[in-house]
Amino acid sequence: MRTFEFKLKRNKPGVFAMSIVDEPAMLVDFLKLSKYKESKMQLAINEDQKIVTGPAIIPNFKIIRSAEFLDEEEDGYMYFSEKTTKQLSELFMTDERMNNITLGHETKSTDLKLTESWIILDPKKDKSLALGYDLPKGTWMISYKVQNDDLWKRIKLGEFNGFSIEAVGFDKVEKELDMSLDKELTLNETTEIILTKFVELEEE
Repeated sequence: MRTFEFKLKRNKPGVFAMSIVDEPAMLVDFLKLSKYKESKMQLAINEDQKIVTGPAIIPNFKIIRSAEFLDEEEDGYMYFSEKTTKQLSELFMTDERMNNITLGHETKSTDLKLTESWIILDPKKDKSLALGYDLPKGTWMISYKVQNDDLWKRIKLGEFNGFSIEAVGFDKVEKELDMSLDKELTLNETTEIILTKFVELEEE
């Protein structure tokens, strides 16, 4: 399948909202931090905090998208570079979109508030490793505090398991696909179905 890098267009908004979903496109669930009371991070992680942390974008992670989504004749892969990931994370903050939240890409919510946003600079030293993640350099990590007890219960029950961006304003540039360099591309049929369903990117 063909592979496309998605690059942010000049003066375009990028990520305009964050959604929590049951099956995140990056295939990495966010941490339900109340489970990690014994974490070496010593972040006062407990039930009262009601905080969820996870990756918003993993750079160079190839996501299968439909032909319709890509505006091509067949399905293919898309990904964001480290540079684009950093641009998107910065614009999300500077343009104050961090608390634009949806549930499952459908329902707007005011029940989550951003508490942290950072880029992994050194995977061997980043706090994400202490929290149980093994993610590459350049990954955009976020933490949200849940403001609603009912939503927190839904998260604990597994109804929502990760983050998925909502974004607009991209050019796609075709790239050669090197299967040997991407362990993420060893996909089974179930994974392909999951990847096809998420990451709401819309061209204007």
